[in-house]
Amino acid sequence: MVEVKVEAVLIEESTKTPVLLLREVAGNRVLPVFIGPAEATAIMYALENTHYVRPLTLDLMR
Repeated sequence: MVEVKVEAVLIEESTKTPVLLLREVAGNRVLPVFIGPAEATAIMYALENTHYVRPLTLDLMR
């Protein structure tokens, strides 16, 4: 198993689809994972340590 960290959440230009970039902790490889808009929003809020007014789906599972 390879340990990764969240590098960024970007929008792919041609399809306007959110992409989660995962980078190897002990290497240089990057894995793009296409995700949905709701997941992208939740991950971006977590990365920016921002809280939404209403709970997101992930918040309900905590």
